[in-house]
Amino acid sequence: MPFAGGEHYYAYWSSGQYSPDIASLNTSLPIAVDLETKNLYSHEVIGTSLCIDPKKGSYFIPSLLSLPNHQRYIFHNANFDLRVLKRNGVSIPEDRIEDTWVQAHLVEEKDKRLSSLAHRYFGARFAEYKTSISGAEELSLSAWAAYSCPHSLYTYMLYELFSREITRLGMEHLYRDIQLPLIPIIIDMEDNGIAIDTSAITTLKNSLMRECELLNEAMVYWGGLGVNFSSGEQVGRLMLKLGIPLTRLTQKKKLPSTRNEHLVSLRGTHPFINLLIRDRACKKLLNTFIAEIESSIGEDSRIHPHFNQTGTGPGRFSSTNPNGQNIPVRSEEGKKVRRAFVAGPGMVLVVADYSQIELRCLAFCSNDQAMTRAYRENKDLHLETAIDVIGDPRRRFAGKTMNFSLVYGSGDEGLAKDANVSVATIREWKEKYFQKYWGVARYIERVRESAQRTGKVVTPNGRVRTIPGLTQGESKKDVEHALRQAVNTIIQGFAAEIVQQGMIRMSRAIAGTRAKLLLQVHDELVYECPPEEVKDLVRTMEEVLPHKDFDVPVEIGVGHSWGELTKYDRKGWAEVDEKKALR
Repeated sequence: MPFAGGEHYYAYWSSGQYSPDIASLNTSLPIAVDLETKNLYSHEVIGTSLCIDPKKGSYFIPSLLSLPNHQRYIFHNANFDLRVLKRNGVSIPEDRIEDTWVQAHLVEEKDKRLSSLAHRYFGARFAEYKTSISGAEELSLSAWAAYSCPHSLYTYMLYELFSREITRLGMEHLYRDIQLPLIPIIIDMEDNGIAIDTSAITTLKNSLMRECELLNEAMVYWGGLGVNFSSGEQVGRLMLKLGIPLTRLTQKKKLPSTRNEHLVSLRGTHPFINLLIRDRACKKLLNTFIAEIESSIGEDSRIHPHFNQTGTGPGRFSSTNPNGQNIPVRSEEGKKVRRAFVAGPGMVLVVADYSQIELRCLAFCSNDQAMTRAYRENKDLHLETAIDVIGDPRRRFAGKTMNFSLVYGSGDEGLAKDANVSVATIREWKEKYFQKYWGVARYIERVRESAQRTGKVVTPNGRVRTIPGLTQGESKKDVEHALRQAVNTIIQGFAAEIVQQGMIRMSRAIAGTRAKLLLQVHDELVYECPPEEVKDLVRTMEEVLPHKDFDVPVEIGVGHSWGELTKYDRKGWAEVDEKKALR
């Protein structure tokens, strides 16, 4: 029984009159698919809408269709549809997938919702899920068809449009060889999750809560009982009262700024500042990391973070529930949080960490001889910078700050605060830095010139990103910030692509084993496997993860806890290490 669903599409449901037999199709052209479920969190399929040819409209079938592997399928946000198919026992090979959501991200669409894109490019208007599918279980088939059919139709039309643009921009390799294969890997990683030691989380939580109480008592000593230490205005007035040196004033009330970056620059000027900084750090751990981890633990005693491959401009993953990317890497509290991430019963964590990947990407992109030589000879780059640029081998941390400032786009003022020196000193150091690493200096200048001329940058794998803030009329400060971001985008984007390519190669290499990828955080890949498979997994990591074009050492650790890993010895996994890992 056909249903006329609108000007551009037609909907059908199986009544014996019509049912598109996609199993019998043999075409190189893809088919747009949209699955409808009872709600956004359900995997019970109510129906499937299909678009085989936009000129002929789209169709709705009130069931989950069999999708033969010889066809290609277009989804909008394939992460959702493929997850639903997986729950229903349907698997589609990675080379049979197209995704207009990922395409929209690559062509820099800010609003990737299907309804927004369809309206922008085709003037179409159709209802969102919440307004159209209220009381979904009571909807008639015709109503479901009227809701679903525009989705597959405009998904197909957007695919045709975005595919041409991606080809024009030279991002075909990035899209097909990196972004699309990542989708099923991310789904499996999210499904795998990682076990949480709830007792370790509770112990850390109680410790931080007690420390917050003691910090509050100490702050009351300086401010009195009437001060709300969470109020920027009240803290600013207290800072004036205590005679704390001014850094920046708020625009409206001309009070000392209490933003964290400004407080850090005042560290050591007054005991109250140190107490306030520590209090904020403790509360951030409690309210952001600990609370989020606790609320995310499932019935299987594991957390299952959501990884968003389209969450950042340079291409790094973002994550939620919880946000693992925000777990402090080097702090003692960060290590304590990581100790709560553990292997499941009878399993071991095997963690691969790409060593200083961003700086190695900078050395590769710039072809700087001094930086490349330091890495080739396994020298400590931060110590080299401290000796030759700062003139003091004891200031390795300042050398590290100088090196990473180029990757993360720090300005002179921010760098001066991080290194705890004057802006004038930073400028002297930068001059010496670029004399030592003159290849880096030339590379940065080329990137800045190209970005100013074209308004965009391109990573070695072809990711094109527009750099805002370079247009006429922008302030000199904004333009300088944008130019630093141009370099940052290339280096961080390249680093992300290397890690992601490693994930793809590993996924194919460990197929058929019991090893599973659990997390991708910063530059680390966290796997889980039985103890008897550790040697084989490590051997695979050593063969598969390194980049083919330049040396990025992968440091491998083994253990029961993410925060307490034993460095893997190439000579073999000693019995003492095995016992420690399974402790």
